[in-house]
Amino acid sequence: MDDRQNMADHKLTIEKAQVAAAASPGEAEVTGDRPLYRRRPCLICLGVTVTIVVILVIILIILFFTLLKAKDPRIKVNSLLLENFQAALSLPTFQPAITLVLSLNVTINNPNRSSFKYNNSTSYLFYHGETVGEAPIPAGQISALGKQTLVTLLHIQADRFLLNPNLLPDVTLGILPISSQTILSGRVKLLKLIKRHATSTTVCDIVVSITNRTISNLQCNYKVKL
Repeated sequence: MDDRQNMADHKLTIEKAQVAAAASPGEAEVTGDRPLYRRRPCLICLGVTVTIVVILVIILIILFFTLLKAKDPRIKVNSLLLENFQAALSLPTFQPAITLVLSLNVTINNPNRSSFKYNNSTSYLFYHGETVGEAPIPAGQISALGKQTLVTLLHIQADRFLLNPNLLPDVTLGILPISSQTILSGRVKLLKLIKRHATSTTVCDIVVSITNRTISNLQCNYKVKL
């Protein structure tokens, strides 16, 4: 009798173990699915955030290379007038005496959508590659997409001019080939945060007629540093 009871108990224990083993995988599956299900909204939110950030970065890059890209100012020479010119030979040494004053009229265009603040600059006069005169250009500011006209007087420094060995041959020919250079540099402030440097250079070749006391030829080249 006891043996039969023990066998029945043993059989019942085996059946309970089989039922528990069969139920364990299902419980494991339910337990494993719950964390993934709970993390899904977080993953969606993270994906949306990353997408928005990428779109904003692309928009900023497009703005930087189009509307917000700093552009260098453009200097246009409107006129170059001969204000005063005197050339003569000093006796008895026959040394040439030169007095030359040029009036340079230029317009500065600011192509940026922000104001352009330029520093103190200088216009130079050259005679056969040597500096013979200069004129200061005071600092200023040009509004966004605006322009400004400046007039400056270029005076020849007689001592530098007279020491040049090309002066006497040029006076004999009746011409004075000179050149002017104007460099304008400053900063453009984009969105009141980003500062970018900008520089523009204008070089003009001038031929002054000694006989007529006028400018017989004027050619200007504009160089923009991007």
